Amino acid sequence: MSVLDISDSEFALFQKLVLGLLGIKLTESKRALIVSRLYTRLKELKLENFTEYILYLKNNNNSKVELREFINRITTNETFFFREKGHFDFLAKTLIPEFIDKYKNRELRIWSSACSSGEEPYTIAMTVYPFIKAHPGFHVKILATDISTKVLEKAKAGVYSQESLAKVPVNLHATFFEVHSPDKVQVRPELRSMITFKEFNLMSQRYPLKSPVDIIFCRNVMIYFSEEGKNFVLSKFSEHLQNQGYLFIGHSESLMSNQYHFELLQNTIYRKME
Repeated sequence: MSVLDISDSEFALFQKLVLGLLGIKLTESKRALIVSRLYTRLKELKLENFTEYILYLKNNNNSKVELREFINRITTNETFFFREKGHFDFLAKTLIPEFIDKYKNRELRIWSSACSSGEEPYTIAMTVYPFIKAHPGFHVKILATDISTKVLEKAKAGVYSQESLAKVPVNLHATFFEVHSPDKVQVRPELRSMITFKEFNLMSQRYPLKSPVDIIFCRNVMIYFSEEGKNFVLSKFSEHLQNQGYLFIGHSESLMSNQYHFELLQNTIYRKME
């Protein structure tokens, strides 16, 4: 068997592993993706086939480190600044003004639960920053998590190509970014300091939240989950979201809102009912 081949039994083992670890259901259409993304790893480890790699993953001496490498290679991270702009318009025009008016000096807590390379939480920070400057008593805490350590490293650094600013309003370029190199920009320190980045798996039994949050972003993620995985995550979101808190999902996603006490406000924006 060529190292480029993956047998039905090997692919079934990967399906079981990914489902249990990430809640993601690998369909037959993902077979070629698994091969292409893991082939170089097999070469690096000098392994002959995917069966040997599966055994390597299960070895107690390798498991933690290699599982992280495995996750980094198979997860898809596609995002950009101000993706699904209507969400940030709703945040700026409706949610934040209402929150400031209702709570005055209480801290607003926002969770970007699958933050990828950081564009989403930085867009959130750009959206709320003017309100922080205009209202001295208004404070915001942003938690940004992802299962991939590779994309989290990029997110923490906050360095992006000039082309990545295509969707960022021109008047915000100088305000929130500084030149890092001829073709790179970096998010300014005052914005980076607003965000805490952490590695986290949404399939974990214990969530990294000491108190309920006001807003959760989980966009274009649950579409990859199995039904069981999706239900698990939604139940956790409901548990850790404030009453009257908000959940933003992707435009390719939907949920039966009443099952977890969510009411649909507008397309892809839900509020937790009391």
